[in-house]
Amino acid sequence: MTIRYSCEKCEAVLKIRDELAGSNAKCPKCKMAFVIPEPKPVEPAGKPAAPLSMVDMPQEITPPVNPADTDLLDIAREAASTAAAASSQSAGMPKPSIADLMREHEASKKKKSDSKKKSELDAIPGVAAMVTSGSAADVLNRNYDQKRGQSSDPPTLTREEQRAADQKEAMKDFAVKGGAGLAGLGIVLYFLISWMLSESYPDLVYVSGVVTLNNQPLAGARVEFAPTSAPGQQALENMQPSSGYTNESGEYVLYYDELNGVSGALPGLHKVSIMTASGGMYPLAASEEQQTLSETATIDFSLSTGR
Repeated sequence: MTIRYSCEKCEAVLKIRDELAGSNAKCPKCKMAFVIPEPKPVEPAGKPAAPLSMVDMPQEITPPVNPADTDLLDIAREAASTAAAASSQSAGMPKPSIADLMREHEASKKKKSDSKKKSELDAIPGVAAMVTSGSAADVLNRNYDQKRGQSSDPPTLTREEQRAADQKEAMKDFAVKGGAGLAGLGIVLYFLISWMLSESYPDLVYVSGVVTLNNQPLAGARVEFAPTSAPGQQALENMQPSSGYTNESGEYVLYYDELNGVSGALPGLHKVSIMTASGGMYPLAASEEQQTLSETATIDFSLSTGR
């Protein structure tokens, strides 16, 4: 005869042996402590009871183990081992040492502990289902990943398609690498040609000044210093004139190469001329028509329409 007990906390239906009535026990599901009730009298046969769910399934409760009984079992086991050792010694076999007996005792205790833990896990509802469902989920996930990887693989190409793809890839690589090489070669050629076409300028003298007309600043006039030589002297090298234009304040700066912004004039004797925007010449005094340059100079010109 068994006792059916419904847990007050989790409502799990437990199946308990009637000889454990009145003793203390714990629910294997929620671990709630309770006192095992007395068995109820058998009810007459009548309407069949409704089927129990997974939560209401009765579960076996093992009687509590008294520590004293465990010690007695260990002592009995050790006595049996001692008797076996005595019999083996009488038969001429070596007697086991105390260390061997202790190792056997520890191994036996570990085996019982593992067995107890396994039985407790098996007693918890849903554990086996969770483990099984987890394994099944892993298998489904692996199959899904494998199918997705297969669907994402590129299609197999024929020999001609593969050859065409290889040629296209090779041309792309050549265009990238060749373009970089051509760009580098173009830069080198640009600097080489620029260096070859660049002129080497002679030593120049920086010249600036102010031009006035009737004591007013003359704007837009062109001032030119043309190299010349005194009688009996050798002509200046290159003989390239330097020129500059006056601004609104009448200021000017001579440029040897105005296009490239090279300012200055050749050192030595120069003939000076100042021209209007239309090309006419302003009259200069005899002391202003000839200028000798040797170092940086500021030369002003005072023009007059009465000359």
